[in-house]
Amino acid sequence: MVRRLAVFLFLFVFSTPLYCADETAFKAAVSQDTVSLDQSIVLQLTAEGFEPDAPPDLSQVNDFTIISKGSSTTGSSQISITINGQQKIMQKTQSIIYQYELIPKQTGVFVIPAISASYKGKMLRTPPIRVTVTAETPDEDKDVFLEFSLSETNTYVEKPIVMELKWYFSKNIQQYGLSIPFLPAMKNMIIKNIEPDTGRYEYKSIAYNNQVEEIFEYSSTIRNNKRFYVLTLKKIFIPASDGVYLFDPVVLRCEVITQTPYDQYGLRGGFFNRVQNVVERRVVRTEPVTLNVKPLPPSPMNYPSSVSVGNYTMQVESAPDTVKVGDPVTVSITIRGEGNIEGIVDPEFQNMHNFRTFQEDAVVETTINQTGIQGSKTFKFLLIPLAESVTQVPPVRFSYFDPKKGTYQQITSNPVPITVHPGEAAPQSIIISAKSESEGKKEVTLFQTDLPEYIKFSTGTMFFADEYDYTRAWFIACFVVPLILNGLLAVFMYRRRMLASNESLRRRQIAKKSADTLLKKAHDALHKNNRQDFYTLIIRALNEYLGNKMLIPSAGLTFDVVKDQMQKYRIDAKIVDKIGQYYRNADMARFMPSASEAYQPEVMIDDIQNLIKQLEKCKWD
Repeated sequence: MVRRLAVFLFLFVFSTPLYCADETAFKAAVSQDTVSLDQSIVLQLTAEGFEPDAPPDLSQVNDFTIISKGSSTTGSSQISITINGQQKIMQKTQSIIYQYELIPKQTGVFVIPAISASYKGKMLRTPPIRVTVTAETPDEDKDVFLEFSLSETNTYVEKPIVMELKWYFSKNIQQYGLSIPFLPAMKNMIIKNIEPDTGRYEYKSIAYNNQVEEIFEYSSTIRNNKRFYVLTLKKIFIPASDGVYLFDPVVLRCEVITQTPYDQYGLRGGFFNRVQNVVERRVVRTEPVTLNVKPLPPSPMNYPSSVSVGNYTMQVESAPDTVKVGDPVTVSITIRGEGNIEGIVDPEFQNMHNFRTFQEDAVVETTINQTGIQGSKTFKFLLIPLAESVTQVPPVRFSYFDPKKGTYQQITSNPVPITVHPGEAAPQSIIISAKSESEGKKEVTLFQTDLPEYIKFSTGTMFFADEYDYTRAWFIACFVVPLILNGLLAVFMYRRRMLASNESLRRRQIAKKSADTLLKKAHDALHKNNRQDFYTLIIRALNEYLGNKMLIPSAGLTFDVVKDQMQKYRIDAKIVDKIGQYYRNADMARFMPSASEAYQPEVMIDDIQNLIKQLEKCKWD
């Protein structure tokens, strides 16, 4: 009897589902209720005894920036049975914990409103929580802070501006998240990287915006008798159009390891005190900075409509100094200085009536350092004199706008004397076997062929009476063709399954097709004379192809990211340089319409298609 009762109780306990307590609660708690503006707090929501139908809605929390930290589940179980008049409790409870990091936006006293969660048609709410946000700790007392600056905040269009971001820290950093909203790209801005000086500075690779890696200069300094380590990022920004540009705050969230003394044995100080590491959250940000970009003032009457911006000098050289009529004179014009070197417009010759002119591609040499962009742009022209009366290479005039002086400047070279001798007489053309002009233009008439008439070119279709059906091609095809089709179908299905299960393989397979589609759209935009859309689609085609091949996000892709990634795949440096040239040409044409006339869009499409064919032969594994 006792044995049967034991079996019954065993089956009852383990085959009956546990009873869920009807007591449910939705609670909220914060890690601290007083916080400074450079710190953050953790908000924890606990759903006790139930699982919400949907995650909690925090849309009413407007005074804090909210970052979800995920959720976890905890639970406990109890069993209630009655044996010999004694009652045992059987119960199952479960709690789901949601955690959020709250970053204050401003100082003051704020209330985190009641947060609701629904469960089986019933709405449960947390009580409101009051949080006090105090002012930030002064920079000299902080252990982590940021500084952001521009070389100037009031400038002219196309003038390079130096951007500098500094990250100071005096203690170890465990984890960090750096957000730079205006990088890696900013509308109507051309952004240039400063060449690293590895012989003078040390550099560290720092990630920002969750995916972009950048090289920061690494150094140390003493401020207020405290040693700080400094990570510095500098870039050159070139505004392509006038207007007001807002550089939104840079935000750094990090965990700082601090050391706090504690009394291990309760002796209240003394020799037995120990030091423990404590992780503290920090949130620091820069102030927003506004850049006012002014348009160039109206140019004087004798100036061209499009001029360069910067401070420049000009050097003109020509060779040889003695030629014949029809022979070329090579004129080299070098513009040197500081400014947007790539955007330097062509200089102009004066009085070119007795010359034919041919121009080669300009050669640009730049140095991008801590102070800006310096370099030169060299133009080469072939001048062909058409008469013996030519005695000099005409003067060259170069116009530019000096943003430091705020005025237009003009440089005019001296004429270069040359000697032009008569050219050799051209030989006369002789027409053979043409009695007159009309007879020489007659079409050739075919009177007969050399092939005999008895050669037959078609013998017709021949059949043999003793040929059986199973030896005929159509009979064999009835069996072979289904086998081939089934084999092709099997290969197609296998390939389809592979692409569905392997995202990397799928992206690399569709890379060329996606790029070809965008290049076709670019070709259509070019026929519609919409050059802005054309260069935008060119950039998108490159980004789609390279992003899919290198398995990185295509949106917002820049050549600096492409260059770093391609080094991992050991792509030929010449191919990388070509890609960089297309990025630069497209950016110049998009953001500086005055420079777009130097490029041939039709040739660019063909060149990019040929470049993609070369990249298809590279190994991307």
